[in-house]
Amino acid sequence: MPNTDHRQLAKERGTQAEFLLQNSMFAAVVSAVYDSNMEESMQTQPHEEDRREHLYRMNRALNDIVGLLGQWVDVRDNIHTEEQLATQDEHEGTITYE
Repeated sequence: MPNTDHRQLAKERGTQAEFLLQNSMFAAVVSAVYDSNMEESMQTQPHEEDRREHLYRMNRALNDIVGLLGQWVDVRDNIHTEEQLATQDEHEGTITYE
């Protein structure tokens, strides 16, 4: 069943994403790159607008990556909640179709 496969993939992806987000080395790398980009940006000359824009985009990409990982964890958690509610409904004799 494709929907089940998709849900299982989303749950696995969310679990792996959570592992990364909780990994201190990953957090340290993201923080170090972000801080380094900010420091470099602060040291640019007024005419180096392109360099500052590039550094801004790099930091924006880091934020987007961390944000996407968080979204994947949220999706996994939502799937778990839906499954728990469906199981409760089945035990109560009511099956909910969503």
